[in-house]
Amino acid sequence: MKKSMVMLAIGLISTGLVGCGQTEESADQDIIDSSIVEVLEEGDIVEEEDDVGHHDELPFEWSGSYVFEKGTYTLLLNHNEFGDESMLISFILENGNILDFDHHAAHIMDIDPDEEVDQDGSFDAVSEYSYNLALNPAGSTSFTFTITEAGRYKIFTEHVADEFDMNILHPSGDVIPVEDTKTYDGNGHSHEDDSVHTEEEDHSHE
Repeated sequence: MKKSMVMLAIGLISTGLVGCGQTEESADQDIIDSSIVEVLEEGDIVEEEDDVGHHDELPFEWSGSYVFEKGTYTLLLNHNEFGDESMLISFILENGNILDFDHHAAHIMDIDPDEEVDQDGSFDAVSEYSYNLALNPAGSTSFTFTITEAGRYKIFTEHVADEFDMNILHPSGDVIPVEDTKTYDGNGHSHEDDSVHTEEEDHSHE
């Protein structure tokens, strides 16, 4: 009887030690996992979808996707509703290498633009570059840009495209349809008594 009780006690103690060992191992793994997450966040190695959290103000208000062949296109801003003097624009090739276009565009457009483009000027639209377009505050402005790598591009603009009745024309003169348009809150740029809505809402300025 005493022998049985001793054996039972030893078994319980062993089980407890094993349980403690597993708990400590799990805790150690949690610490390691947390450290990895911190390194990824600080090093910005992985971009999580729909996450632009550390950008307090987005450098863009609008995005839309266009399919381009190689060639020269016309960017037509038919009017300038609020008299803006310039507009940042960025082109990102949708080739499957980028998980979060919004986050990536924020990084591209947060730094100084890669090129300043004069009114009615021309530029090479290189993927993952940003351009600062000089606008005519009193009316329309047009630009020509060259695509050297065909594909589907997501374009980000500092201002909402509807403010300019923006169109992109094929070399043939036809308007290229835009897909997957999106407007954004959180941009430091604003007009008095205006607001930015999603595409599901009416975009209007009072």
